[in-house]
Amino acid sequence: MKQTKHDVDLKGRIGYGFCNAGVNIVQTIVGSFVTMYYTDNVMLSAAFVGSMMMVARILDGVSDLAMGAIVDRTHTRLGKARPWVLIGAVLFSLSMFFVFNVPAGITGTAAKLYCSFMYVMNTVICGTIVNVSWSALAVKMSRNPDTRAGMVSIAQFFAQFAGLVAGSYAIPVIMVFGGYEKGYRGMTIVFGIVALVSMLLTGILCKEYEVEEKDEAEAKALKPEKKQSAKELLGYMFQNKYTVPLIIAFVVNWFATMLFSSATIYYARDIMGNGDFMKILNNARSLPAMFLLVIGVVPLFATKFGKRKALVFAFISHLVSGVILFVAGQNLILLVLGQVLRSVGSAFGSTMLMAMVSDTADYINLKNNIDISGMTSSIVSFGMKVGMGLGSAVLAWTLAWGGYSGEAAKNGLAQSASTMLAEKACFIYIPTACFLLLLFICNTLDVDKKVKELRASLEAKTNA
Repeated sequence: MKQTKHDVDLKGRIGYGFCNAGVNIVQTIVGSFVTMYYTDNVMLSAAFVGSMMMVARILDGVSDLAMGAIVDRTHTRLGKARPWVLIGAVLFSLSMFFVFNVPAGITGTAAKLYCSFMYVMNTVICGTIVNVSWSALAVKMSRNPDTRAGMVSIAQFFAQFAGLVAGSYAIPVIMVFGGYEKGYRGMTIVFGIVALVSMLLTGILCKEYEVEEKDEAEAKALKPEKKQSAKELLGYMFQNKYTVPLIIAFVVNWFATMLFSSATIYYARDIMGNGDFMKILNNARSLPAMFLLVIGVVPLFATKFGKRKALVFAFISHLVSGVILFVAGQNLILLVLGQVLRSVGSAFGSTMLMAMVSDTADYINLKNNIDISGMTSSIVSFGMKVGMGLGSAVLAWTLAWGGYSGEAAKNGLAQSASTMLAEKACFIYIPTACFLLLLFICNTLDVDKKVKELRASLEAKTNA
């Protein structure tokens, strides 16, 4: 079926990817360093930080669905999603600055209240606005599943690049500005500006087609739309076999990714004995994925074999990586090899999951003659933020269980054996178990094929 009206040119595809770069800068900085900042600088307990993050993730479930509904009900000359991308870009960047800049003199309960409020603002409110609207934008830019897979592949390249830069150079930038409070202030200003510009570029360069514009086959085969209650719309969203498994896959995937990403600095510093190894490990986890994404291997594989098989390949790569990391110990060569396989798995896994959200939105819309693309796209924001938040929370809780000492870290002293076991669990053991679970879940996710079958069926009805 021809999709000429809804094809996205190179400028649009690259423009769509810019936002993912900006979002990933903020999420990498917050996800990777907020636990260390709150425990080592603000002197909050790791247990409190983990509990704070858990509460924020509970609130996230409500905010994501609410934002999806807001996008669906938005009507402006820029479209439904673009205005919120622009608004969210400003708010998300500013909120990161306030997360890492606790006012001088605030301690105890006041510090806990400030940190909790700012963390909620960053993740539950501001992050929701930009993540949900950006995900919904893909559906509004193209209705071709293969086109969207290509768009998401480019977006994931930008995300990998941004995550690599943020993860590798945040600490050096902190040190350039003097470390401690001044260092975090300077670092958040620098990365905040870069993230803001990246996200704004998406709102400027991308265009939405008229949401009401139907393909000729669909227009003749589908019944007229009618207003639906919120309960009915939620029913459409959840009464199919794809939404719930996809939400679980998102949460588990980004939980595992955030957990081992955040644990990298602890593994390098405490177990390998040199924090500088973090840059090597991050490069090994990011550069191969960037290469695969920029040459277009991932969407080509998905087009030829299907998105489900691409996911199977991704999670098998992660499992093999876990085995190599388990036997690696302090062997840098084996650790790098394990990280490379993680990178391959992330390139395929994260890209395909994000592309499947747009396919699921199409599936629901076509089956029920409705447009709840915004609500369905909230799966991306909800799954990523809940998964990443849980990853950060579990890291904090596991460190607390292992007896992690912020004072020891601040004074350059070694951590205990139980702490290092906790760090290994976060870097290797728990993520590997998660990817084994994902390998079973992905067997149910064949939504891209079902969308194509639905479109072909509608076209056949029209031509009959």
